[in-house]
Amino acid sequence: MTRYPFEVPYTEIEADADTFIDAVCGTLQSSFLLLPRGPGFVTYQEFQQAYEVLKRHTAGFTAVGSSNVMNALREDALVFIVLRAILGFTPPELAYLASQQSGLAVSQGFARSFDRQVRIKRQALHSASSLSRKRVAAMVATACRLLDEGVEETAPDMIHRLDKADTHSGLVG
Repeated sequence: MTRYPFEVPYTEIEADADTFIDAVCGTLQSSFLLLPRGPGFVTYQEFQQAYEVLKRHTAGFTAVGSSNVMNALREDALVFIVLRAILGFTPPELAYLASQQSGLAVSQGFARSFDRQVRIKRQALHSASSLSRKRVAAMVATACRLLDEGVEETAPDMIHRLDKADTHSGLVG
C-alpha cells in the first residue's frame, strides 16, 4: 500500500526519502493535452469563417493593405486572431512592434484585452473608443507591413520570426 509523506512522521521520510518521492511523483499527472473551453475559446469553424472574411476583403491575400484588413475587422473582429495567427505573434508582441513602428502607445494590456474581446464579441470594433480604434489600426498597419516585407536578411546564427513557409517571401513571393 502506497504511503504519502503527509501520512507519516518526518523521521520515516528521512529514513526512506526516495520511496516517498516516488509515491508523490507517481500520482502527478500532466493534462497539457486538455484545455478548458471557456467563453473565449475559438472553434475551428469560427476561425475558418473569420479567415474567409479576411481572404475576401484582401482579394485572396493579394491586397493585404491596412484599409482592406480594417474593413474585414469591421465585419468580423475575429479577423484580428487570424492576422496574429498568420504572423505567429502573441497580442503583446504585436502591440510592442506596433508601438515601435507607429509611435502610438499600444500597451500589451490593451492588446490582450482586445484579443479577448474579439473572441467573445465578433463586432467588438463597433463599440471601441476612438483611441482603441487607433491602436487597433496601428497593430493592423504593423501586421500588414510585416506581411508585405517578408523576412529580412539575418545572421546565420539567428532565426527570423517570419521565416516560415507562408510569410518568408512577403506577399509577392
